[in-house]
Amino acid sequence: MKNSGSIYGKVQRFVLLLLAVSLSCSIAGIHFALVVTYIVTIVLVVKKEIPVFFPKEAFVLLGFLLLTLLAATYAQNHTASLSHLSKDVRLPMIFCIAWFASTYDPEKWRFYFYLFLGFASFIAIYGIIQHFTGTSVLKNGILSWYYPTWNVQLVNDKLQVSWQVRGTYSHHLTFGGVFLWIWLFCFSLILFDNKDRSFLIMLAIPLTIVLVYSYARSAWIGTLVGIVCIILFRLKQKRGLFIGTVLGGSLLLVILTKLEVTKALFYKLGTIGDRIVSITSASANNDRLYMWKAALTLIKRHPFGVGAKNTNELQTIYDQITASTGHYFLNKATMGVHNLYLQIWLMFGFVALLAFLLWIGMWLWRVYKGILQSEGYEKAILVGIFAGAIGFLIEGIFEVNFYDGEVQTMLLIGMALSWAILHRQKQRALNLEEKTKPIAS
Repeated sequence: MKNSGSIYGKVQRFVLLLLAVSLSCSIAGIHFALVVTYIVTIVLVVKKEIPVFFPKEAFVLLGFLLLTLLAATYAQNHTASLSHLSKDVRLPMIFCIAWFASTYDPEKWRFYFYLFLGFASFIAIYGIIQHFTGTSVLKNGILSWYYPTWNVQLVNDKLQVSWQVRGTYSHHLTFGGVFLWIWLFCFSLILFDNKDRSFLIMLAIPLTIVLVYSYARSAWIGTLVGIVCIILFRLKQKRGLFIGTVLGGSLLLVILTKLEVTKALFYKLGTIGDRIVSITSASANNDRLYMWKAALTLIKRHPFGVGAKNTNELQTIYDQITASTGHYFLNKATMGVHNLYLQIWLMFGFVALLAFLLWIGMWLWRVYKGILQSEGYEKAILVGIFAGAIGFLIEGIFEVNFYDGEVQTMLLIGMALSWAILHRQKQRALNLEEKTKPIAS
């Protein structure tokens, strides 16, 4: 900023502090920070104190939003569909944070990142306690517990109970989706940044434990794929050997979860082993598989979408599947089909799905090129964001995570910070080009 000591600069720093604390635990804090961010950004743009820029993928995002609006307008219950678009109120945050973050050297973001990771580790420690006790103190008050449990076992004639971790959120999948991003970002800083590595490893320990105890299989898979991405960027050579090892190891794990002998060994791990085995079990995933079947059936009838919240026809298909197979769905059709890409196609149509994928794809391609041109702390940040986004996309195969407010916010913050770094890279290149131009005689 031109005048970072101004009242607006102080408010900016307050917003960053609030986001650093809120991202791992409070959607209310995020929304308050959003309101303040929008107001301050409008003032700073009018005063011309921050740069205003629009990457190419921003226009694709606009196209995606227009397509969702069009689908909602022509939906059978357009009022309900339009109300669903209120979830998009967070999207302008990308521009606001990117614009004022670009006025700071990324090295100055370090304090906010450490505060963010430190507070997330505090929530992780709370989550570990939650796993063993079921307490929900930070969400529902003192001496409060939540149910149901994920694991009840009789060990040495004593009943052992453990809970799925959900932190301060209402669902363990939200917790897993958020902490996927946090863990991968922390891991990237550990591998690519030489400063405070011991401190970051210390923070990563509770983050790792709590991510496992979330029992969110989709978050596990997304995190593992993100880890592979980070290591590939770190390796200087033998990347093909590493990819081959990963693929071979994955195939071996699938085989081990299918063999009765090794299954028994997994089950000795308790709920963790049971969840690992269930990843490759069709019977354990019947609910999702039938949801996807129902979604595809409806998509064939309405390839241009039915609009959001128009779930009556989908529920009818659910009921038909129940009648023909005897399978009872764990959730109503209003809860989504546990696949982000099918959900977007179902609600807004195939063209909207293509626009969504193009938006994310164009952004990731720019981040990838930015990683190749960066080093040090900038590279650590960009790799963490890239890996988080890949993990998010993988998780989206199993969850409608883009429309989960807390998880969506992680994506948008990551996109905003990468835009800021890429803008600074572009400006440095232009300045260098200007300096190296021959002086006209």
